Amino acid sequence: MSNASKKEFILSVIQNLRIRNKLLLITGASLFVIIAIAITMLRPCHQPAEEKKLLVKNAVETAHGMVAYYHGCRVGAMCQEAARNAAMGALKPFAMAEQSISGSTT
Repeated sequence: MSNASKKEFILSVIQNLRIRNKLLLITGASLFVIIAIAITMLRPCHQPAEEKKLLVKNAVETAHGMVAYYHGCRVGAMCQEAARNAAMGALKPFAMAEQSISGSTT
């Protein structure tokens, strides 16, 4: 079947449908489009939450690594107070980044 004959066949089938069936066809097609749009619009809503979750996870892992590093320095060359101050200074950028992610100003 060529494209022209396929179109003619489809048009003849639609023309031969009763009004009730034509309305059902239009309603079904409309519902399909509405559901497809709703699914498409809902999908991006979860993406920013996942990105935020990944950012927080990476920040926590990095901060934990820094604290572990300075904890090791405390045992070695640095005293406990110097290691604590160095770790707190290294973690300040993470606190500022957390505020910008969460939107809080406290």
